[in-house]
Amino acid sequence: MNGVERVCGRLAAGLCLVLLWAVAALMTGAGTAMAQEYQVVWTVQQDALSQVGGVVEVSMDLDYGPTAPASLVLFVSYETARLAPATSYFEVVVRNLDGTPMRDLLGNVVSRNTGVYPAPALAAAGKIVEAEYVAPLAEPAGRGLVGVVITGLNSSPVPKGAVLTLAFNVLEANFVNDTVPVFGVDAGRPAVHGSRVLASSASAASGQRLDVAVNDGLVSLGCEGPAAPANVAASTDRTADVRVTWDAEEGMEYRVLRSVPGMPGQVTALGQGWVTGGSFTDITAPAPDILNLAGCFRLGTFRPELALYSVKARAVGDNCESMPSEPVQGYRAAANSSAVTKRLSASNGGPVPGTRRMAAFPQASGALMTALMLAGLAAGARNGKHRAGVTSQTPHGGD
Repeated sequence: MNGVERVCGRLAAGLCLVLLWAVAALMTGAGTAMAQEYQVVWTVQQDALSQVGGVVEVSMDLDYGPTAPASLVLFVSYETARLAPATSYFEVVVRNLDGTPMRDLLGNVVSRNTGVYPAPALAAAGKIVEAEYVAPLAEPAGRGLVGVVITGLNSSPVPKGAVLTLAFNVLEANFVNDTVPVFGVDAGRPAVHGSRVLASSASAASGQRLDVAVNDGLVSLGCEGPAAPANVAASTDRTADVRVTWDAEEGMEYRVLRSVPGMPGQVTALGQGWVTGGSFTDITAPAPDILNLAGCFRLGTFRPELALYSVKARAVGDNCESMPSEPVQGYRAAANSSAVTKRLSASNGGPVPGTRRMAAFPQASGALMTALMLAGLAAGARNGKHRAGVTSQTPHGGD
């Protein structure tokens, strides 16, 4: 006896199929109603595009009903043979309450690297975002887990929309033109790690628990992206930042990437996302290492913190990206550095790699430097005898 016969009994087959279709329709409607009963719904991006061996950015969209969540815990899982979290791909600038970048005691912009990028709206709402990674899971087998906590010291609601972006490395085990799922983890589909059962959750400002559903997402591989941007260049003469430029085209947007020479696998995506136009200012470029401070008549030395910059492109409204452009070198100059780039000699007689001279009076002309030196000599002649460039003064005006 087949399934239709078990359900329908002696009813005619045609009538039975009609009844089954009606029941299926009712169940579908009931399922939709149940889905609508969830008070908080996350949706993993379902049209993310990437290439085998690349990095894919997967957005997370948040929606909810009349009761807004003030704090959230989100879990998504992935197949460890196909994806791996890019845990330091995004650079997040730490900002003050007024939105300006926070700076350290040396005046450098403070930032941190993460695999989960929070939308600026979260910071505006006073929310803090932290990420944790677990692999492998006990259940489901063969998967890893990304956990994200959104909380804050206030009762402001978490804003709706695409508030998070997750970064994954697309592993070489995938095939071209393949599709890779990203799974939601909620009360209906929990994950098990050790003795803990994990599921996404949320709470309102009042402490009320809110039911959460997380819809699955999908990454499609093998799209044919545009050509990489041409004529990419990075500055080496700016003291506060590095300026990256390229040839921009109408209808395109761009993502600027930075890496460290000799470490091509550690790529950082800069800024708050994709930008239009043909330039980007890297305000978090590492400051140069000052080896010796400049004196009045002594050149100081600094070692630039070299960085490699590349740019990738995509059409506005399209997720299919180009390959990154060939990397170019850029770095910040010392604050009182002249344009002199003559290498210094190390104590052993060899060159100090990457060192540059920086003048004590970077803007002074040769005539001005001569005048300053003569003024110093004249002062020495008035106040005492001058020997070998050292001014000496005696209480009695002589030796």
